[in-house]
Amino acid sequence: MPAMTALLRLLEIAGYQSRDKLADMFRSRPPVSRRGAKDP
Repeated sequence: MPAMTALLRLLEIAGYQSRDKLADMFRSRPPVSRRGAKDP
């Protein structure tokens, strides 16, 4: 399990370093309808 923990730590660090880019990506995408139906 130490290898799994190390891998998760690396992913955490990579995500933290690119948090601004990820935030911009999530902010710029269009909103998704929860029901899956198109607006009439």
